[in-house]
Amino acid sequence: MTGPRAGNPAKNPDAAIVVIGSGPAGMAASHAAAEYGVSVVLLDEQPALGGQIYRNVEMTKRERPDDYDLLGVDYQEGRHLADRVKASAVRYICGATVWNIETDPLAVYYSVNGQARKLAPTAVIIATGAMERSVPIPGWTLPGVMGAGAAQVMLKSSGMIPEGRVAIAGAGPLLLLVADQLSRAGCNLVGVAETTSYADYIRAAPLLPRAMRASSYLKKGLGLRFSLMRRGVRLLSGAKNMRAEGDRKFERLVFNCGRREVALDADLLLMHEGVVPNVQLSRQMGLEHEWYDRQDYWRPVLSKWGETSRKGVFVAGDGGGIDGATVAAHNGTIASLKIVQHLGCISESERNRRAEKSFREKKKHEQVRPMLDTLFGPPRYAFQSPARETIICRCSEVTAGEISDAIAAGCHTPDSLKSKCRSGMGACQGRMCGLSVSTIISRALEMPIDQVGYYNIRSPIIPLPLCELAALEEEGTPSSAYE
Repeated sequence: MTGPRAGNPAKNPDAAIVVIGSGPAGMAASHAAAEYGVSVVLLDEQPALGGQIYRNVEMTKRERPDDYDLLGVDYQEGRHLADRVKASAVRYICGATVWNIETDPLAVYYSVNGQARKLAPTAVIIATGAMERSVPIPGWTLPGVMGAGAAQVMLKSSGMIPEGRVAIAGAGPLLLLVADQLSRAGCNLVGVAETTSYADYIRAAPLLPRAMRASSYLKKGLGLRFSLMRRGVRLLSGAKNMRAEGDRKFERLVFNCGRREVALDADLLLMHEGVVPNVQLSRQMGLEHEWYDRQDYWRPVLSKWGETSRKGVFVAGDGGGIDGATVAAHNGTIASLKIVQHLGCISESERNRRAEKSFREKKKHEQVRPMLDTLFGPPRYAFQSPARETIICRCSEVTAGEISDAIAAGCHTPDSLKSKCRSGMGACQGRMCGLSVSTIISRALEMPIDQVGYYNIRSPIIPLPLCELAALEEEGTPSSAYE
């Protein structure tokens, strides 16, 4: 076979492939599989295609063209992916929240419109992407402190920008992008406090020659910085020991910059210290994970095709490691081609030929990642040695001091801390505090974090009403086992 095979997946009610998440990886994976007549069900929590990075891209283009242009060329790329999915035979289910995946046999459980449902596919592609890293500094739970990514979501979803004076703090490419977008949209930015320091640039410098192979990313970053400077936005580098202060609500950001203490008076603080893979589903499945030291996060162990430690289960996109939207889309295509070949729709040689371009483009875009990861590493002070009064688990309001005391009393694993302090037992099921808790234990016991481990994530990974579970509906059975 030399090209996509015609087919009519609609005649088969069963899903050969279930794709979870409709960001760049999920859309690319769904389209690639559907080209060969494979039955694909695409599940996503949002009301429209795009995921977080391309959120609301179709409606923004149609109803808010000025905002569409403001969000830039990278955002607009999502429209092309969405158009391809909509023109295919992919069965797209929006507003669907996946809360459990069983592995033997493979089954995906999700809820939509208050109804729990079950799918039994041959293969699953988890494309749930990334989430903003939590930054536990003193005062981060005050009203008026939120993630920079959340502010960007509001801009994409409804064209809203924050009122009053806004301070932005943290590090990473997204920090500058959000600052630039909000500034150009008319937001009153009083300053950007970057935790990236001169020493970080020195550490990253040896990786610059390799990064130049993907120089467009570096040019984009410099362009954002110069754009902010032209508009008079105050940029402060090397910020340390940050704290949010205020009486009942946020009023100022205080931090050390060199030998001086700086205070930025503002009405809203947007924080961002990069993004980390969303591993809740892969953890719930018990898949093998590894620790990525440059950026201090867990990621699932994957083959070159994106297959996990469980055959037939793949992870594509930033959920398998942060590489950006372009690489995510290529990873989605690569994973689908592997599954399509396994299902007998194409030969191994045809799979390799079709995947060659994606592998080549992926490798080119990945060249910049080691430098970015080194330059924009998470600030160790906030995660390894937070002040005792700092709240680590927002759901149960567990402080760093309570966690340290529990460690001293013999709680040496995240799960034992969960039992002792209730950290990780709230509605978010450890999404917000998991990395911080593991890091604090590792630091306190001087133990490698991969030996400390992570919370044992159980199903359901979100709060689920019993009435939904009782009304569970099953949709089909797998056409064949993935072995």
